[in-house]
Formats: sequence, C-alpha cells, structure tokens
Amino acid sequence: MSESSVMRFLALLNRLWDGNSFLRRRTSRESIEIRGRRLTVSLMAQPSVVQSLIGGHGGIARGIGLLARFLIAWPASTIGTRLYRTGDLDAAPLRTFDDRVASLLSQPLPIEDEKSLTLKPPLLELDPDAFAIWRDGHDHIEKTLARDGDYGELTDLGAKIAEQAARIACVLHVFEQGPVGPIPADAMQAGADIALWHLQEARRVFGLAESDQATNDAELMLGWLSAQPAPPSLKQLAQYAPYRLRNKKRRDLALDKLEAHSLIRRECDAGSTLVRINPKWQITT
Repeated sequence: MSESSVMRFLALLNRLWDGNSFLRRRTSRESIEIRGRRLTVSLMAQPSVVQSLIGGHGGIARGIGLLARFLIAWPASTIGTRLYRTGDLDAAPLRTFDDRVASLLSQPLPIEDEKSLTLKPPLLELDPDAFAIWRDGHDHIEKTLARDGDYGELTDLGAKIAEQAARIACVLHVFEQGPVGPIPADAMQAGADIALWHLQEARRVFGLAESDQATNDAELMLGWLSAQPAPPSLKQLAQYAPYRLRNKKRRDLALDKLEAHSLIRRECDAGSTLVRINPKWQITT
C-alpha cells in the first residue's frame, strides 16, 4: 500500500473514531453515508507488529494521530504461570456482570432515522464535582507536555488523554446507571486514573520501540545542561533532569553519546561526578 493510501485510510479511521460522517461513493451501486456511528477497535499484536505500526511508513500512524486514539497497554507475560484452574460459570459476580451486559444490550437503540439507522445517543454531562476533576486532570497533563515535562515525548497522546478520561467515565457511568443523568465524580475519577495509567503504559511501550532514542535523549540532555547555572552532578540529574532522562540507562546512553562527540565531559569532584559542557560549544551557541 502506498504512503498516500495509508494516510487516507488512517485519516478515515480517525474520522470514524471522532464520530464524523463518512460518504462511501460507489460507481456501480448506490452510495452510502455513515452517520451517527463511532469506531471501536480492540487490537492485540505481537511486539514486532507494534514496532512496525509505530515506525512503519515514516511513523504515519502516530504522526496522523491514530495511535493517540488508542488506550495502549503492554502487560507482562504470564507464560509459565498459566496453570489450569477450574472455572465456575455460575459464580455470583460473573452472573451479575452477564445480567448487566444483557440488560444494556436489550435496551432499544436511540435511532434518529429509520431508513439509515442513524443513531442519536443521549448527551451525558459531567456534574460540577466531576467537571472539576476533569479540568484539574486536563490542566495537570497539559503542564507536563512541555518539551522537558514528564510527557514531553508524548504530546500526541497527552493531548487526547482528557478526552479519553471523559469517555471512560461515561462508559463506567452507563454501565452502572444507564445512559441517564449526569456523570458523577467517582466515575470521573476512575476514568482519569485509568486514562493516566494507559498514558504511562504508552510512554513505556514507545520507549521500548523507539529506534533512535539515544539521539533524541542526547539532544534533550544537552539542552537541559545548557540551562543549568553550574555543572550538575549525576545525583542532581537523577532528581531534576527531564523525566525520561532520570532513568539511569537512558541517562548514561545520552551522556555517552554527548561525550563521544566532545560536547560534555564527566569529572570527579569531591566524590561526586559532575557533567560539564564543552565551553567551546557554549560559545558557538
């Protein structure tokens, strides 16, 4: 598939996730328009496939915003611990869950147009306490999206996380109360916690899949070092450097790369290791 075809297809998935209409033009049959629908995707993939999705076609899937619309997770493997356990299909919690799902599925669909079966679900709003939780979470994440912030390397996903939190809160509320009434604070807090967990997972997954992570980290490290009033110690780097560089492995790889290009030098001073920028580089910048 050509790059332009991939981009058009991914852009279509974005539109359907957002709930926008889509006109399918046909030459031999009647064209159809899809309205009142949202796309939901549940995708399980092997690590090599994830790597290809993130980096394939120049990273289009991420650049166009598709991956920001996923709730990403990479659970630890349970291989070696999956011993047989006898299940109880009549267990009370499972029966309660099944009954609730069946009840929700049996409700009539909110159809607006019988011919096209266009849906018009009710609009649910956050109650004042829930909105305060959403607003505070939104503002907190926004502050971390600066280049040297905790999520500075995930601006695409971070920008969507408040919407993801609200969507999750809505799902939790509908499951418990049905599609009626305002979304309460406890549902909103749960939605925010779940969305933030997935954002942290995305940072871990993308960190594992990044092909030239050391170069990006070295650039960020050099910028941060340049802004310090005095050469920092390794201990200070671990405490105050941009979040992604507090990881010892990533920090050391970034420092190694800078030192290999004679941009910094690590010096021992009174039992501490200081990181000093090459003064000639500072003059040129």
